[in-house]
Amino acid sequence: MKRNTQRPDFSEISSGAEFNRWYWLKSELVDLCKTTGLPYSGSKFELRDRIMYALDNDGKLLPRVAQQRPQSRFNWARE
Repeated sequence: MKRNTQRPDFSEISSGAEFNRWYWLKSELVDLCKTTGLPYSGSKFELRDRIMYALDNDGKLLPRVAQQRPQSRFNWARE
């Protein structure tokens, strides 16, 4: 039984799940983000998740999760 190991062209991929079935180099992910107008900075997995979200949501950007900065309880004015 012969398996199809030929990765399809990006334009033929229609869902994030289908995109995730294939192996992509980070440089390829950066190029895909640049050509589709997505932000292209971040780790390989951030880029993959961003592309998968855009494929599943009509090109929308992955919402950013606001990270809270740690607050120090040390009071410099009193010390």
